[in-house]
Amino acid sequence: MRIPRRTAVLAGAVFAATTAFLAVASYPRMFAIWVPWDDEGYFLITLRSFRQLGALYDRVFTYYGPLYYLLLDGLFAALRLPITHDHGRLVALGLWLATSLACGMALARLAKSVWIGCAVQLVVFWSLLLPMPFEALHPAGLLTLLLAGLLGTALLVPRRPQLALALQGVLVAALALIKINVGVFALLAVAFASVTAFPDLRRRHVLASAMGVAIALAPVALMAANLDEPWVRSYVLLVAASAAALAVTLISGGPVAALGSAPLARFISCAAATGVAVFALILARGTTLGGLIGALVVAPFRQAGIFTVPVVLPPFSGEIALLLPPAAVWAARVARREPQRRRRDGPAAGAAGLGRLLVGIAMGFFATVAGFFPAPFAWIAAARPYGSSDSPELAYARHLLPSLAVLQTLHAYPVGGSHIPWSSFLLVPVAAICIVDGARQLAAFLQASAAGSSILRRVALVLGPAVALLLAASFYQGLEKERALYRTGVPLALPGTNRLHLPRPTAATLVWLRNGILEHCTMFVGLPGLPSFYFWTGQEPPNGFNVGTWMYLFPPEVQEGILERIRGVDRLCVVRNQSLVAMWARGRPLPPGPLVDYLAENFTPIASRRGYELLVRTRAAEKEGGGGAAASR
Repeated sequence: MRIPRRTAVLAGAVFAATTAFLAVASYPRMFAIWVPWDDEGYFLITLRSFRQLGALYDRVFTYYGPLYYLLLDGLFAALRLPITHDHGRLVALGLWLATSLACGMALARLAKSVWIGCAVQLVVFWSLLLPMPFEALHPAGLLTLLLAGLLGTALLVPRRPQLALALQGVLVAALALIKINVGVFALLAVAFASVTAFPDLRRRHVLASAMGVAIALAPVALMAANLDEPWVRSYVLLVAASAAALAVTLISGGPVAALGSAPLARFISCAAATGVAVFALILARGTTLGGLIGALVVAPFRQAGIFTVPVVLPPFSGEIALLLPPAAVWAARVARREPQRRRRDGPAAGAAGLGRLLVGIAMGFFATVAGFFPAPFAWIAAARPYGSSDSPELAYARHLLPSLAVLQTLHAYPVGGSHIPWSSFLLVPVAAICIVDGARQLAAFLQASAAGSSILRRVALVLGPAVALLLAASFYQGLEKERALYRTGVPLALPGTNRLHLPRPTAATLVWLRNGILEHCTMFVGLPGLPSFYFWTGQEPPNGFNVGTWMYLFPPEVQEGILERIRGVDRLCVVRNQSLVAMWARGRPLPPGPLVDYLAENFTPIASRRGYELLVRTRAAEKEGGGGAAASR
């Protein structure tokens, strides 16, 4: 799209400065925190095992899709970076920065305001900041970036629909090939946006209504097995009500007049081509077709029964959300029946503008600090304010963005925690659209008087930069604790961790455990899995099956294969942390299994510190193992 040179230079300078500021301000948090459950080590060890062994799923255990490993392995190789904790965190930081930048640039174009785009970039990054050091290199970094890319396609649809839908096909397939549920939610959102926005599809009213029912029932279908849990019922009510209100709004409204026919064949062909290319690449690396199908189709259905972290919503939030679909029906009826009685610059429009503005501010704030419970208000962004005109890009974005934001709230099921910010960040651009709409309505009301018009011009001149600077100052101030942790922390001084500055007791414990492993062990098994220590000790894991919750994930035949590998290893050790075992167990007993039983019966502690225990094999078990050094070789 053509943008005046001065505007482009200003936008480039503002976004470059904002990105640099976010990188510098968030660096201490990224490198001052270590969490003992070691998901970071899991992603690093699976990446390294994939590079060394290939055969994802057959020889390398993971419950994520193949595209994550192909992209990250290719990125590390292209940048010539060894797979270490330092480099993993830097790459993760880059992905989060790219996500927030993409969202900010898209909103700057949709709202025709560099400063609104800058504010969106700041708030999106802020909303994603909490889990960054806890889940470094989590696939969510790629997922959020691809979702931001889907938002960006709204800028292309009116002028280049063939290219836009081709990109949407690629992006939706990529999402599904990283995490199948996120890809399915994105597919539903894109399909619903298409049938409500493109005029040729809107003529098929049955299709639009069927899609509206589908998105409203999606949370019920996803969580049907756990509806006896109170938190699941609240979750279902909240998302179902949000989707129903959105469906009412978009089906009642008209299509985007600037759009022609929907080139769905281009979407389907590009999605299929992406899937075929990824399958071919991963099969060429040694993965079997059975292993690939099992990982993409079978494994996701087991997740809810293996490990669940409840999503805590405010009391009665699901029940309150049920009030929003009737409100959307009422708003749609008013918009259809009484347009001639409403003035764009009248008091009613001014009050509506103020309401939209306040809803947008509240939605952006709560989506950043408390998760996705403001999702029921996303339908307000889908409803164009009466009397205002949208650009074709914004008109289409009203169909796509709220649909994406509402359906992606399902990403937090069945594991809340860090998944909540990832499932909520798209509500920030939705909130920005509400704020823009409210500001436009208020501006029309104020411009009805000369004094109001003069005041408006003066306020608009300073408000955008002032808000952006206020958000930046708040962001920087909010990270004072992390900066203090980084300043007072000590370098971890383990291989690949030169950038990490941790509290002295934490660093001392990790170094102590690493030295103990080197002194007493030629190989160790973690209970639960603690794969970072394979990087820090230079020792190799028994095989490519490494994950924290292996006690619940690995069936007896997989445990038996690991046991056969380690039984004859000389100086075999176990690293155990009972508090972490309890965290993963969540009140459940450890299931019996060959490896679980062997570790419980044949090892004795020799040292412990701050919850970590180092165990060595008993003499009787050592004699029984036989083979010793020969087996370890």
